[in-house]
Amino acid sequence: MSDPCLRGSDIDVRGSVQAYFLACHGLCLRAYSHSECQSAVRRPGRWAAFSSEFSYIEDRMRNIVLFGFMGTGKTVIGRAVAERLGMEYADMDDLIEELEGTSISEIFATKGEPYFRKVESEVARDVSGRSGLVIATGGGVVLNYENVRVLESTGTGICLNVSPEVIYERVKDETHRPLLDVDDPLGRIRDMLEYRKPFYARVAHQVDAERPVVEIVEEIISIAGEPRD
Repeated sequence: MSDPCLRGSDIDVRGSVQAYFLACHGLCLRAYSHSECQSAVRRPGRWAAFSSEFSYIEDRMRNIVLFGFMGTGKTVIGRAVAERLGMEYADMDDLIEELEGTSISEIFATKGEPYFRKVESEVARDVSGRSGLVIATGGGVVLNYENVRVLESTGTGICLNVSPEVIYERVKDETHRPLLDVDDPLGRIRDMLEYRKPFYARVAHQVDAERPVVEIVEEIISIAGEPRD
């Protein structure tokens, strides 16, 4: 078995369930569909045994998706969670900038927020199709509930909550926040948080992010490890 990314239909079904399991997931870390795997595990009783292991690895490969307003710590916490769990970190704003070849501020300035939100939704659909990621979303991704639905369809959604005053202290010296380029940024933060509160509330899990990073990371890992309904 020289190819580490052999698909389920290529596996010799004379081998053990464990060998098949490792070939599909231990080597290439890709999640294959139940139907694809079932087609290769044909012996009586073997599918039931494998299915249990498949469900376990699906949960382990499930994304962790961090939501929250700007300055709530999604980047710092996301990177820390990814490092602790040995997962890959993905920042949606970075992916948008890479896709568009320019900065978020420049996209807002030249193409406007509606265009940015359109690209953001495209990136949300794309990243949700991957597995084993810790995803940091943009602060306004929740404004389109379809984004939340798509991201939570393959990931555990966690919203980081921080007060307007703490957010202001964290971001007041940053220059890449186009929505805060106003005379009263703290007032703007308060208004935006109040407007977005019901949108953030729809995320499955809520976490207080005004604590040491290590505590927040532990809570997120605990939430991500809970059995799904």
